[in-house]
Amino acid sequence: MNIDTNNTMAACVIIGERAGENTQRRLQPINTHSELGTETAQKAEKEEIAMKTPGTVLDNASVDATSPDRVLQTALTALSQGNFVEVVDQFNDQFTFTDHALDLEFKDKGRLREFLAKLREHFPDSERKVNTIFSSEDRVITEWTLTATYSEPVPGGPLWKVPICVRGVSVVQIEHGKISQWSDYYNHCNPGATA
Repeated sequence: MNIDTNNTMAACVIIGERAGENTQRRLQPINTHSELGTETAQKAEKEEIAMKTPGTVLDNASVDATSPDRVLQTALTALSQGNFVEVVDQFNDQFTFTDHALDLEFKDKGRLREFLAKLREHFPDSERKVNTIFSSEDRVITEWTLTATYSEPVPGGPLWKVPICVRGVSVVQIEHGKISQWSDYYNHCNPGATA
């Protein structure tokens, strides 16, 4: 993402959980010019620290069902439950889902559903934990950690099970209450790595 330093940064919403206490913070636009006063610079530093706070998606009934946060939350909940029909139902008819690490792109709901089902088949214990969510206008960015177990038969021996931990980021664009673009960025799996 390119940020024009001559403009003001867009406001973001950070939804998180700190010490068991639900919090929602709205960042105020920050002027990126060097004329930032001491008070503004200190506020920006505090906000930057807040952006690094681990979090989760909140169940906020007051959020509009078609808001970007709610659409993504619905898709992520369905994904964690293995309900791939509900996941792809959150996508526009014309969409792009890109997994940059695997160099895959889907524009067909049936193919995306098959891909998600195949992932679940290979990694039935997979769990995707959302650490942080950033939301602005029609875009939602999530930082997440995926854990799973990689199973491989060992010749003449028992099934070899290795824990996997992958950290990544998803950038999602919502148009008219549906996902129009979803891009996942992460490093390839490292069997045996832990969070």
